[in-house]
Amino acid sequence: MIGLETVEVRLEVLTPLHVGVSREEELVRGLDYRVDGDRILVVDFTTLPPERAERVLDALEAGDHAEAEGHLEGAEVLREVGLRTGDVPDRFLPTYRPTWVDDPWIPGTSIKGTLRTGLLLAALKRLHEARVDLSTLTDRLPRNPRKVPMALDNRLRVTVFQGGTARGSNHGWPNPHPHADVLRALKVEDARPVGDVWTAVYRAELHPRGRPLDAREFVVSGTFEFELGVDRDELERVLETWDGVGLPRLPEPVFRFLSGVRGELRDFWEETLDDPGTLLERAREGWREGLGELGERFRVDVPEDADAQLGWGGGRLVKTVLPLAGRVLRGPLGRFAPQTVRLVDGEVLGLVRVVEGG
Repeated sequence: MIGLETVEVRLEVLTPLHVGVSREEELVRGLDYRVDGDRILVVDFTTLPPERAERVLDALEAGDHAEAEGHLEGAEVLREVGLRTGDVPDRFLPTYRPTWVDDPWIPGTSIKGTLRTGLLLAALKRLHEARVDLSTLTDRLPRNPRKVPMALDNRLRVTVFQGGTARGSNHGWPNPHPHADVLRALKVEDARPVGDVWTAVYRAELHPRGRPLDAREFVVSGTFEFELGVDRDELERVLETWDGVGLPRLPEPVFRFLSGVRGELRDFWEETLDDPGTLLERAREGWREGLGELGERFRVDVPEDADAQLGWGGGRLVKTVLPLAGRVLRGPLGRFAPQTVRLVDGEVLGLVRVVEGG
């Protein structure tokens, strides 16, 4: 066994990128920042003299963000952020930083989720080309459109990433079995910035309906580097779990489908997780399918050198259901109308270029 093999990978931001923070981290005008022309100055409120800090709090209690902002003069400036919203927002969500003053980072969990989507699409494309009938995956989905993405995602997880391995059944499908998940062999670090990173606050909207969303801080320019690893020993343990745990009692069509795809998927994962370079190429292969459908369905421009969509902006509904409905899977998915998120000028979010080797 080879064990853990790693490679340095760079992500180059092509369109504005936001990666997750909790709602509790929302920044408030007049407390966390003030505006200077087309710049937002994020400040440390605790560096104000006590009497001025009191005025800030009184103004905010009265709901007057503009007055509170005027009292922030003299507070230590932690960082500058561009302002691209036209009007001045009273609050915005920052993008992820390990600490208050660090440059933006990209959490490894966000990167792993993006790789997961690309690999999912690549695996299903392989099954489709092998003339495997995938209709079972979309058969008898919930009637409620809001439940479709979760139901489909559950079927895809236990099929593509877990080989149908499970100890129990849930409405005719196995339950997820985390010890049988091949992505346990995928090791992803947080991506740290390389050189200058520029950010700006924008407003986005749901597309195609156009409902406006909260103001958020996006990375508009920057390069990030992280280490990607494949643990061959862990992959072997996972595939042994596939062999050691059988399928639960299932409806006959589901049982036949899962039994039939396991061997093909095992070969796919042994090839794909042979080394990080192969893994990256397979993920790009899958995302080519997804980005093609994203551009066609929503009529947005996708840069030719984009390799993936990362971070906030689409979620499972777009990143899983939409590409599969158009490219690989057939069935009742066409009656659902998924949305994506774009900036108000029409730009699609979070598109990155992936460069192996740093």
